[in-house]
Amino acid sequence: MKNTAIKAACIGLLASPLFLISEPASAGLNGQQLLIDTGYGKGKVTVQGPNGKGQLSTWTKELAGIAKTDNFYWKGTVTIQVVKSFTGHYPNGGTRTCTVNVPPSTKSNWLTVSCIPPR
Repeated sequence: MKNTAIKAACIGLLASPLFLISEPASAGLNGQQLLIDTGYGKGKVTVQGPNGKGQLSTWTKELAGIAKTDNFYWKGTVTIQVVKSFTGHYPNGGTRTCTVNVPPSTKSNWLTVSCIPPR
């Protein structure tokens, strides 16, 4: 009886750390990270819309070609504005605004979007 109790306690101690380890966050169930194809050149991309928690958020990044909203999740109607720069000043290269409906749930953590300003 005493050995059984000791074995049970040891198994419990060994198993308990497994419950303390958290899994990495996954956007697959509550929003998606965006991979935005902006075409070519340098510029800036701004994403605005509801994040994975439903709060209105804005994300901006300087870019060259592809923009990834790493660790920033979106769901619902999202607006993406891409401003190209040919000389280092944003208004000189063309602007495109795209509206995307980001599903809250997919098999992947990423949604690929194309939002390319005119050349």
